[in-house]
Amino acid sequence: MVYATSADVSAYLGVTIDTTTTPTAVQVETFIERNSAMVEELADRSWEEKTVTNSLLDFDSFTTYEKEAGMYNVGRYDTGVSNKYVGFKLDDLPLISVTELKVNQGSELSEDWKTLTEGTDFIVYLATGLIMFINSSAIPFASMQSIDVSYTHGIATGGAVPLSVTKLVTLMTVKDVLREKQSNASYNTIDSITIETISISKSSSDSVTLINSIDKEIEHLQNQIIGSTMYMVI
Repeated sequence: MVYATSADVSAYLGVTIDTTTTPTAVQVETFIERNSAMVEELADRSWEEKTVTNSLLDFDSFTTYEKEAGMYNVGRYDTGVSNKYVGFKLDDLPLISVTELKVNQGSELSEDWKTLTEGTDFIVYLATGLIMFINSSAIPFASMQSIDVSYTHGIATGGAVPLSVTKLVTLMTVKDVLREKQSNASYNTIDSITIETISISKSSSDSVTLINSIDKEIEHLQNQIIGSTMYMVI
């Protein structure tokens, strides 16, 4: 899914983007697709509805969560601890629904798959991706690929994409457009353009001011959406 349009980029720059411009409308659409995918990857989430079918997951000391007295901690699966709920965590957030959950209650060599019922055998925490077993008879065999889960995640069809995501992808694409307008390795040759209410000439100082301003806004939005400064769009 893309989170901005060429119209968003065109409106921000105050210029028309079509088949005759540099970059062309097709190039700008490619920039938008790439930047949308990059934001999804860095944020480790999607803002569109996506379906995952028959995802096989391990259930062991590295993947299991325990619940005790309302607290979640990474812990070892232990059938002998009766006062704890155990479960696992899906990384695709936010969850919309778990459509099917099956567990292997046999062994790796002799499988015995059981289909579980939400509310009776397990509960789902959509915001965090935690799935906790609430029925001791529903707990899978501790082994590799002993969980088979199908689910949807992202934002349900028809839901609104956050404005901050659209603006981030727009600004990242604006940077790409400005790069494409270069005729050499510096921004000195950027054509005179209008960014919102600010007119930018070809002068070096104006160009640097423009790029720095966009960089700061991109970094702010990245921190807000992705929650980390480990990556900086350049």
